[in-house]
Amino acid sequence: MSIKSPHNSLCLGIFFLVFLLSHSSNALDILYEEIPVVLTPTRLKQSLADTPASVTVISKDTITALGVRNITDVLNLVPGMTVNVRNGGDTRVTYHSGNRSNPRRLQVLVDGIAIYEAWIAEVNWSLFPVPIQNIERIEVTRSPSTPAYGNNAFNGVINIITQHPEDSQGINMEYLDGGLNTNDWLVRFGHRLGSTHYRLTLDGQKDSGIDFSPFNEEGARDNRKIRRFNLYTSTAFDHKNSVDLFIRHNDGKFLQIKENEHGVRDISFPDVSLQQRAIGTQINYHATDHSQFIFKSSYHQSQQNQDRSTCIPIITLTEEFAAIFQLDSSLTDAILAGIIPVPDNEEELIALDNFWLKIAELGGLIQALSETCGNTNQDIEANRLNIELQNTYSFSNQLRLVSTLGHRDISAESETFLRDKASNKINYAAANIEYKPIPELTLNIGGILESESYSNTEFSPRLGVNFHINPRHTLRFIYSKAIRTPDIAEQEIDFRYTLRNLSIPVDGATTIQSPSLGSSTGNLNPERIRDYELGYYGHIYEEGLSFDIKLFDEQMRSLISNRLSIRDFDVDNNSSVDIQGLEMELHYQPIDKLQTRFTYVYFDHEYTNEREYFLAIKQSFSSLIHYRFKKNWQASLIYYHSEPKNNYYKNYEYSDMNINYRYAVTNQINIKANFRARHYFKDNSFDKGNLYEDETQYYLGLGLEIKLN
Repeated sequence: MSIKSPHNSLCLGIFFLVFLLSHSSNALDILYEEIPVVLTPTRLKQSLADTPASVTVISKDTITALGVRNITDVLNLVPGMTVNVRNGGDTRVTYHSGNRSNPRRLQVLVDGIAIYEAWIAEVNWSLFPVPIQNIERIEVTRSPSTPAYGNNAFNGVINIITQHPEDSQGINMEYLDGGLNTNDWLVRFGHRLGSTHYRLTLDGQKDSGIDFSPFNEEGARDNRKIRRFNLYTSTAFDHKNSVDLFIRHNDGKFLQIKENEHGVRDISFPDVSLQQRAIGTQINYHATDHSQFIFKSSYHQSQQNQDRSTCIPIITLTEEFAAIFQLDSSLTDAILAGIIPVPDNEEELIALDNFWLKIAELGGLIQALSETCGNTNQDIEANRLNIELQNTYSFSNQLRLVSTLGHRDISAESETFLRDKASNKINYAAANIEYKPIPELTLNIGGILESESYSNTEFSPRLGVNFHINPRHTLRFIYSKAIRTPDIAEQEIDFRYTLRNLSIPVDGATTIQSPSLGSSTGNLNPERIRDYELGYYGHIYEEGLSFDIKLFDEQMRSLISNRLSIRDFDVDNNSSVDIQGLEMELHYQPIDKLQTRFTYVYFDHEYTNEREYFLAIKQSFSSLIHYRFKKNWQASLIYYHSEPKNNYYKNYEYSDMNINYRYAVTNQINIKANFRARHYFKDNSFDKGNLYEDETQYYLGLGLEIKLN
């Protein structure tokens, strides 16, 4: 592995400093605070010193200290993560790779169950299924994790772990008001019935998104309003065996601007309504002291409804127009503007000849360019069924095995975006062995075998070697290969618009479907990544210090980088990315009342497709300072800065100040309040198209907690 950057000396200096620190501690002294334990990287409970990956852990206390209302504000503080709010209803999250159009290389789980949109393998961050108040901790595995979780875990895994119902008993009510017309509310009730603990949460969020965009004549118009219902129950049969159940229903409305391109002229706003429903269960069964089974099943359904009233030139509904559009959309743009285009090759010449014949058949250019208006929709319904059986077996204190068998059935239907109802069935078997032949060495050997409808059977391996210099310092070597198989949208997309109730009938019909304006060939191959990592984890309890540093070298091949757009539709596997870099995360707690957290990343990229540049950063830095003044008061200060790789985006800087207050009215009743101020430095958004009128926004929240006997 080589790091091709001027930061070589910095990297070597950091590792040398860490080496000295590790030897400054007494290796025989094992009376240190227990190193944090995580579950996500291998599906085994492991200390951070044993994991075959760098892992960022964000606790509920940290989330509370931040005072943020969206989970994406938390992810900004994860090394290597980029969060881009394109507008109020469209937030994109990427790790390392910078494609804003297709950010589908991260697996996102809630309590170990995937939540991505079934047909397009993306997460709708603006309609996240659980409120941030219900989150117990977030574990982010910053490494290719396909060997543990399957093809969507290409760059890593974000696992959101919610509070157990037993830990969220009583009544909790919250209200938040503030900048950007923010208006949030939450009501949560938790109680116990016999051996069953349950938690019911109702909440809603509303805001006006960004204030304006220089690229849209009508402004941003990206208000969002969402509502969520969450029921989570846990029934314990004894102290080891239990059954958990969750039911979720979320809906949201997202305002949209009118579109006026390619001859299409919206006469109504194409606002989007989304609904998501999910039900799932998890059975925890300890067969013996050495063997534990977990059975998970879930069913997810999402519906997008987007009705549009549109006017469109009659000629655009013909096969001849579609043939030219698919060759070069600039030719049809010229025709619609009244300009006669000049063909560049024989294929374009033939297509244009056929087009002019069609114009004559329609009665001439003026008649062909006359508009007919009608109603169309961009509705989508997608479903996903997950079934998974996991077994953890401990052969001894030195050897453990976790194995998984799973099935995933995905389907989607849309008259506008898909040829027909499409489906994909995925079967997989995964395993990870943790072996400790000597106290100073931990080996993790894992892999997954996957087969699905769209590709051949694939195997993705991972090897991790952790050398414990002493009980507090670990040197980590990782090699992994991973894939991301194309989703239904990439394999099956076919743009065809059906117009109903036409104001001017076409060939006597008041309902007509356009010819295909762009479709996938359906033979896409999996994206592939090969990753090498050298990491160092240290935990010095006496100094209140822990840190994780890693150098990495990633080669990504057969990438699908072009966006799924009607204009210049071209979806292929022809892109590649090479990334080398450094990531650092440091926690320092010099005294009990003061906690600090710092991150830094530096990346060196090589791309073959400019779209992979869009969300790529060259370096970023974040800091968090949290102080508990007295029993009732605490405050935090965040600073975030990132520098993009390309010129489309700009340096992005902001700071957050949050103050929390809690007052105990009685032993059972607490009143809480928090004040947060966010300030944007210089230009106030990562994206040039997203602008806020005020550089500083203020938020005030109030809450009431009632404990029940």
